[in-house]
Amino acid sequence: MTVYIDSAGRAGRALSARVQPERDNVGAWTEAARPALAVVEEATPDLQIAERAVATLTGGAVAGDAAADGAWSGGRGPGGRGDALDRAVTLLPQLTGGPIRLPEVAAAVSLSPSRLRHLFSERLGLPFTAYVRWVRLRATMHTVREGGTLTQAAHAAGFTDSAHLTRVCRAMFGITPTQAARAAGWHPPRHRHPR
Repeated sequence: MTVYIDSAGRAGRALSARVQPERDNVGAWTEAARPALAVVEEATPDLQIAERAVATLTGGAVAGDAAADGAWSGGRGPGGRGDALDRAVTLLPQLTGGPIRLPEVAAAVSLSPSRLRHLFSERLGLPFTAYVRWVRLRATMHTVREGGTLTQAAHAAGFTDSAHLTRVCRAMFGITPTQAARAAGWHPPRHRHPR
């Protein structure tokens, strides 16, 4: 299971507050995450487990903010009704090869851009743009996992180039895409130079 907690969202702010004043101490973050590991290990990963892990991480201050890997498959999301937010979340991975614009996504799910923006913040706990970055990074991970190079993955996910992918990955996770792939046990193919 992959759970992304954006620092700009409610869960990210609540978690940051729990590790103050040691925000720059990796050990403090590791210790703060330890209780969530027990939650994740006790059952098959799904949205409810992800939400319980987030609630554990934030001291119960935030619920329903987990953007979990695969959480909205089948169009059954946070409300379980297949509503407009569910349709938008399901649509976004299909759009990663090009620009993703809020007005176009909103029109596709029959909402105004301001209403869709509000739903992302209210129900997912993070801004639309942050969720789009996460979707693009997931698409990148998928391409690398399937054997593509980071450059191929960057282009397939809608990044301008691998440098753009690296900047986004470093901003979101503090590590490069290569480091993330290796940490996940995937080994991107190396470029072979002609002899």
